[in-house]
Amino acid sequence: SIWDGEVIANYRALGKEIDVYVPQANLGIEFNGLYWHTTQFKTKNYHKQKTELCSSNGIMLLHVYEDVWDTKKDIVKSIIRAKLGLNDRRVYARQCIIREVSAKMATQFLEDNHIQGSSKAPIRLGLFHKDELVQLVTLQRTHRNKKTEQYVELKRSCSKLGTTVVGGFSKLLKHASSMIKEPIITFADRSFSSEDNVYSKNGFKLVATLAPNYHYVVDGQRQSRERFQKHKLKDILDNFDASLTERENMHANGYFDVWDSGNYKYVFDFNV
Repeated sequence: SIWDGEVIANYRALGKEIDVYVPQANLGIEFNGLYWHTTQFKTKNYHKQKTELCSSNGIMLLHVYEDVWDTKKDIVKSIIRAKLGLNDRRVYARQCIIREVSAKMATQFLEDNHIQGSSKAPIRLGLFHKDELVQLVTLQRTHRNKKTEQYVELKRSCSKLGTTVVGGFSKLLKHASSMIKEPIITFADRSFSSEDNVYSKNGFKLVATLAPNYHYVVDGQRQSRERFQKHKLKDILDNFDASLTERENMHANGYFDVWDSGNYKYVFDFNV
C-alpha cells in the first residue's frame, strides 16, 4: 500500500521462497511465524542461509518475526519505510543540537522507536531539533580485562519513527569522540541490517559475522535462552530430567527454539 512500483508475493527465482520482494529496492521481507519457524520444522541455520542467499544476489532480506509484528508493528513499518526511502520527514543534523538525555526520556524513546526496546546504558546522547528528541545513541563502558581489553559498547542507536536525520549518526559519533578514548564496539542484527549500514558508512570496521542465536517460544513470545539455562529448569519445567541437555528438556516439555540470522560485530577506534 505504500509502494507504487512492483511488489512480488512468494518470489521464488532464487530457489527459495521470499514472502515479499520489491525489485526496484532490492528488498525482501520474510514473515516468520513462530510455530512453523521453530526447530520442529526449520534447521538452526535456515534463516542465516536464506539471508546469505539473498545477500549474494544483491537483496537485503528483512526477517519479521510474528511476536515482533504483534507487539512492535509501528516500528517494523517504520523500518520498512526507511529501507524503501519513504520516510515522511527529513531533518538535517546541522539543524540539531546535542544534549545528554535523562534515563527516563531515553527509556521511553527507545521503547517507542527501537526494535529491541530500552537499554540501561549510562551514556545517553540525543539530537534535538527545536527541543524535540529526534535521534539517540546509548553507550556503556565494559571491562572484560582491565589490563588488555577496555572498550565502550554502543548499545542502542535509532531515530524517531518516520524520521530520517541526515548526518545524525555521524554528528553523534563525532561528539562521542570528545568523551570516549576507548574503542567502540557494536552489533547489528542481520534480521534488519546488511553489511552496508550506518556503521560501515561511518568508519566502523566489520570484525566478525557471528553465528545464529536462539530463543525459546513460550506463550507465543520468543524468550531469552538465558532464562532457561539447565540449572534453572528444575524450578521451571513440569518434567525435568537431569540426564538430558537444556534443549532436550525444553523440547520434551513442548518448548521449541527459533534461531535468528546472527549478528555483525563492528569496531570503531578513534585513534586509528
